Amino acid sequence: EMKNIRILFLGDEGVGKTSIISTIKSESFPKNPPKKLPPICIPPDVFVQCKNINTLLLDSSPDNQEEEIKKASVVLLVYDVTANETKTRLETFWLPLINRVNEDVPVILVGNKIDMRSSHFDNELEGVITPLIISFKQVEMGIECSAKAYLKLIDVVFCAQRAVLFPIAPLQDPITKEFKPDFEKALLRIFRICDKDFDGYLDDWEINQMQQGVFNCELQSCHIEGLKEFLREEGGEDKYSKEDSKKGINFEAFKLLQSIFIRKMKLQTCWLILEHYGYNDKLRISEEHLVNAEIFDSEIANNWEGVELSDIAIEYLVKLFETYSNQEGTLDQKGIDDLFQTTIDG
Repeated sequence: EMKNIRILFLGDEGVGKTSIISTIKSESFPKNPPKKLPPICIPPDVFVQCKNINTLLLDSSPDNQEEEIKKASVVLLVYDVTANETKTRLETFWLPLINRVNEDVPVILVGNKIDMRSSHFDNELEGVITPLIISFKQVEMGIECSAKAYLKLIDVVFCAQRAVLFPIAPLQDPITKEFKPDFEKALLRIFRICDKDFDGYLDDWEINQMQQGVFNCELQSCHIEGLKEFLREEGGEDKYSKEDSKKGINFEAFKLLQSIFIRKMKLQTCWLILEHYGYNDKLRISEEHLVNAEIFDSEIANNWEGVELSDIAIEYLVKLFETYSNQEGTLDQKGIDDLFQTTIDG
């Protein structure tokens, strides 16, 4: 079944919404653009390589904008970088409107006409978007472009597609850059699942088990050592010391790696890992992941009178008990909590 990403362009008249869409379509700037363009469809093999997904570029006009906001997958809110009034109306008109009509749709701010701006204002983007990110939770990021000079128009579409396919909002706070609690909880569960020997580190074998499971490829030893060295440089001794790296990758380094993916806009990598371990776009473990038809047959289960554990199962349970039991050889509350930490609510 073909799915559509509906990218809606909003903004004041004259900011260049129609020109951006037209230039993306024809790769040439229109001398006399129409007041409004019909929907433009970008097929799956263009920009983002995702099967069964079309991207629709949607122009807007006052008579249909609220209905389109309701149906939008993502909103590109366009302003003119040379016109302060269009920047002011982002906060006073457009973002309150979007929030009222569809409070869940992600919003990307797009500053157009950078070819006409004085070089003295080349670094103004952060000053425009930061207050709006603080005030409006839907604002995910900002980007600048020029329809006339064909600058960064492809990046605009990329950002919109990624906001839908690989959203950043469930993962990281836009202001503090801290991980959202559900994301950190998911990472901790994934780390614990991959840590087969329960020593608090992912050794080379465990790293490759995860690599093969998620990405269907293997890392060479030199690549793993290079990754560890890179994480040491990024995290410093307090997060990931040289002694730590000899044992493997600890949880702090694992989190650091995810934060680097986010910083470098490699969100697809984060989401591939999450999806492999059963998480949906709400960072909840999907029902399909919990109920495996190959290992669970309700008809057989309903007629069971007893269960006999195999030798392998007994060996596994003994190993778990030995790992989490205290010095007295019993499971105290801490041991029980640690034992169930890889479950859904662990």
